[in-house]
Amino acid sequence: MQKYFFLSLILLTSVYTTYALSSMSLVKDAESSLGTVEYNIVLTADNQGVNALSGVFSYNSEHLALRVISTKNSVVSMWLKTPAVTPLYGISSMRDISFEGVIPLGFTGLRSPYYKGVKEGLVFHVVFDKRTVGATTVSLNNVQIYKNDGEGTLLTQSTITD
Repeated sequence: MQKYFFLSLILLTSVYTTYALSSMSLVKDAESSLGTVEYNIVLTADNQGVNALSGVFSYNSEHLALRVISTKNSVVSMWLKTPAVTPLYGISSMRDISFEGVIPLGFTGLRSPYYKGVKEGLVFHVVFDKRTVGATTVSLNNVQIYKNDGEGTLLTQSTITD
């Protein structure tokens, strides 16, 4: 009886392996006092294949003037909606950069013989000219990350503020 209990315990622990959630994050790349500020939007897969993502990057146009949006070196190879500023409706100073993309065959992280483990992958890079001195807020809203499981299972949905 004791042998069967031990065997079933091993089987249960191997079936219920936990994984960290995949996520997208804002990484401030560079900033000068009254010059430019740069952000990288990066994807962390955390042992789960990711094959699609979407979201909205928001910034205050009174504090920041958009200079460039770059998808160079992005892990997203098929853009359904290339990162671009959405048309402005109303009087709000908040501007949105919406994006949707697919990663055929999935993304599980960047691997290299030069470091141990996996690293996050770049989704896109954005550069702003600062219009005012001081802090400003940027955020990632309506972030949706989908699993590479053939069914498009939603892994995470969140909002991130810097």
